[in-house]
Amino acid sequence: MILNQVQATAIYSAMVALKNVDAKIKVSFGDITTTGINVFQDSENRIHVVLIHAMDLVDEEIYTDMSEFSKVYETIYK
Repeated sequence: MILNQVQATAIYSAMVALKNVDAKIKVSFGDITTTGINVFQDSENRIHVVLIHAMDLVDEEIYTDMSEFSKVYETIYK
């Protein structure tokens, strides 16, 4: 998994709040010129979690929706 428990919890909470105002998440952790993580929702509400190192994609997770994201990360960090 790319996100740690604290990051995943913060992302999910933010997505819930943003959904209430018809908005989507787009957030970065760290610095993608060294090592960072981008999390965003695309036009179909899929959630992308992308690990980047020195501007190159290293790993990517794609979830179909918030429910899938929550289930995966909740299962990992139980």
